Amino acid sequence: MEDAAKSAGIDQNMSQQLQRVLTADKDELFQVMQDQSDDLLIAALRNPNMDENHLLALLKRRGLPDEVFSIIYASKRLLESNKVVFALACHQETPVHIAQTLLPRFYILDLAKVCAKPGISADLKLLAERCIIQRLPPQPLGTKLTLARMGSSAVVEALLREGVPQLVEVCLDNPYLKEGAVHQ
Repeated sequence: MEDAAKSAGIDQNMSQQLQRVLTADKDELFQVMQDQSDDLLIAALRNPNMDENHLLALLKRRGLPDEVFSIIYASKRLLESNKVVFALACHQETPVHIAQTLLPRFYILDLAKVCAKPGISADLKLLAERCIIQRLPPQPLGTKLTLARMGSSAVVEALLREGVPQLVEVCLDNPYLKEGAVHQ
């Protein structure tokens, strides 16, 4: 009998917390983003006051349940911001299938940032490099020069193959350049 009363108290307490989270204002939502309860975090994603800053704060956390990533990915309202899309794709715990579908939406220089970001899985980095290489031919010279400075070894190798003298000089200064790329 006593266990049933405790259980009813816990359920009532949880329902009150969920109601508070669903109706929280913007300031209260920042406090919710620090909460350890998965149920409260998931409920907070349904709050209409949730904005870009709340999502960015949430995506800085580790140990998030997979359901959080799925809800953010499925919501057009939550994915309106490019910063949120970038943070979601680059989060170390984002499921691979979600991150892979987000990468083609990125600008070419954002893809280069993904390649340079520590902790990115090898599959994701490889996909980002492929997206960059596919988009290289129509890019203006300025973008190519920026990629030559900050690009990964595969990107620099693709730029070297273009043979533009201005690009070659900048590519040779890239710290990621591999000896085999220069030889070819």
